[in-house]
Amino acid sequence: MDHANIDGELFDELAEHYTEEQILEIGWAVVSYMGYGRLIHSFGLKPS
Repeated sequence: MDHANIDGELFDELAEHYTEEQILEIGWAVVSYMGYGRLIHSFGLKPS
C-alpha cells in the first residue's frame, strides 16, 4: 500500500472492524509515532 495515496477503500476496510473514533485514534497513534521517530532521527539521537 502506498501511504501517500490512502483512499476510501482503506477506511471502509477499517470500518468493518473499528468505530470511526477508534480509526481516528489509530491514525493519531501512527502520526505521533512517525513524528517522534523523525524528530529523534533529525536530532541524531540513538535509542538507549
